[in-house]
Amino acid sequence: MKKVLQIAALSILLAACSSADKVLTEANRHYADMEYHTAAKQYNEYLKTGKDVKAEIRLAECYLHMNRFTEAEVAYTKIISYPEITNKNKVQYAYILKHNGKYKEAGKWYVEYLLENPNDAAVSNELRSCDSINNYIRYNFQYTISDPGFGS
Repeated sequence: MKKVLQIAALSILLAACSSADKVLTEANRHYADMEYHTAAKQYNEYLKTGKDVKAEIRLAECYLHMNRFTEAEVAYTKIISYPEITNKNKVQYAYILKHNGKYKEAGKWYVEYLLENPNDAAVSNELRSCDSINNYIRYNFQYTISDPGFGS
């Protein structure tokens, strides 16, 4: 009887693993096809079964590609300390933080990236924009833009 229960438990475990692997395969296919909404749903489903760094990174990237910056920030905050994180992921995280108004923290991640890629002019410009945001905000309310009434 004990042997039968062990075999049944093993069968259930194998079926669950097979199902989870199928979900991951489908999620990866949707990601490759740039179907980020569907991929994100499937990565979330797959990640309920356990931890998978690559799937977590892909989920964060899905949120970024869908412009769901709040979810992207949560996902990137969770994964940013993983050793598998690339410099591209650091820049993406900085971009998300900047979009969410966290300029100082975004600047920190741009600097982190620039330490390894000092000649990247685009990222240098992003860092400068984070550093000078207070100047932009200070002068923002000095001007009023209105419709000049042309063509009316």
